[in-house]
Amino acid sequence: MEIHDEVHAWFLDPGKIADADARAVLSPEELENCDRFRVPEQGHRARVSRALTRQAVSHQANLDPRALVFSVSRRGHLTLAEPAGTGLVFNTSSTTGLAACVVARGERIGVDVELVDRRWTRSNLPKRVLERTELADLESQPTQCQVARFLDFWTLKEAYLKARGLGLAVPLNRLAFQLGDPIALGLDAALGDDARSWQFELWGPTPRHRVAVAVRHSPKRRPEIVIHSDPAEEPAVAWVRFPPPPPLQIGSHRGTSVPSVADDRAQYALPVGGKRRDVELP
Repeated sequence: MEIHDEVHAWFLDPGKIADADARAVLSPEELENCDRFRVPEQGHRARVSRALTRQAVSHQANLDPRALVFSVSRRGHLTLAEPAGTGLVFNTSSTTGLAACVVARGERIGVDVELVDRRWTRSNLPKRVLERTELADLESQPTQCQVARFLDFWTLKEAYLKARGLGLAVPLNRLAFQLGDPIALGLDAALGDDARSWQFELWGPTPRHRVAVAVRHSPKRRPEIVIHSDPAEEPAVAWVRFPPPPPLQIGSHRGTSVPSVADDRAQYALPVGGKRRDVELP
């Protein structure tokens, strides 16, 4: 097995981090931006999420988290400005009860975390954002499993679009996922991308959350994803995926068969040896 750099995925519960600890590593500008939230819980989550980003990136750069300088693009995309030349790329996401950051060198990466809430499927949102094969998959699931299934598709789409820097400007039904091992991606030709160059992971770190990670890799090299979980949670595992199958064609059923929804961890995790580095904010 040939591994090209590790992709480090960091997760923690913002509610377990003291606000003073998060504030201690943020710049004055970051504090000012986070303090603009009118809802205290949202402000705290924003501070912890940015502090987690500093902790995760500094871990790879071997620097004090407070020494990092970030820049923000017009679209709000965060990049590392100083130190220059590290080759580090990263992406973040947060929701109630969970914050995440993924870091790698020289890869396109994206992450999305969402809270499992029945409101996701009580509207016509699934019909608007899912491709027809995904919608058929969703509707075939037991009612009690449909929210989690929908969020599997949603988080995968979000993670992919974030990795490409496209955001929600692209209609979500122009890309389709087939859930299996490995997860297969189908793309509309207009998106101009090779689906075979992507690796995806799904994770249910808690019963209330769904997480997806998207990683672009070269055909002959694939990354190892190392999970850094909250110190209070169960031990993390490292997952390695086999190369993806040929790309799906939108509207077809070719590729890996779709399994029924099972336990969050059992369905998607392929443990190959644990690597743990707990997040401890200064």
